Amino acid sequence: MGKSDAALNYKSMSPEDRRSFDRWLRANAIFGLILAAGVVAMAFAGSRTVGSRDATMADNRDASDVAAAAARNRQTGMPSTD
Repeated sequence: MGKSDAALNYKSMSPEDRRSFDRWLRANAIFGLILAAGVVAMAFAGSRTVGSRDATMADNRDASDVAAAAARNRQTGMPSTD
């Protein structure tokens, strides 16, 4: 990759072009910050949702394991420990 002449181009711009470029750059920086804040907020909200869903699934798995064990015990005639 070659060396960029962005600094040289900026120095050779007219004052009006510099102001335009600065406004464009500032607008893009603000848009990027808003987008990054949204991504962070979604990641935080998603992590909280996944954690509660996993806990619910674990509770359901425990309950289903107990129910399956009870069904097996009824089929074999073993007394239940519940």
